[in-house]
Amino acid sequence: MTASDRVAAARLGIDFGTSSTVAVLRLPDRDARPLLFDGSPLLPSAVCVDPTGRILVGRDALHTAMSTPDAFEPHPKQRVDDGMVLLGGESPGLLAMVTAPDRG
Repeated sequence: MTASDRVAAARLGIDFGTSSTVAVLRLPDRDARPLLFDGSPLLPSAVCVDPTGRILVGRDALHTAMSTPDAFEPHPKQRVDDGMVLLGGESPGLLAMVTAPDRG
């Protein structure tokens, strides 16, 4: 099996939860394994916009929220039906906000 075949055969499952996000990766001929984020299979789903406008996720979002609480959303999944969400006076867009934990 070539490297490109292995990549094509890889499977990634993501459970974007209200409080935590979990991702599991399965490679060919291997058991499925959870991805680890700072040593934990649970990534907080929280998002926060830092002063430069970058969307932070997980523990980075939790830490940044201490200094910029108005730019913090602890449960972005609950905001999916909202027309617009302001974080720190900016609207990062709902799609960017709810997919940020998946890019974390």
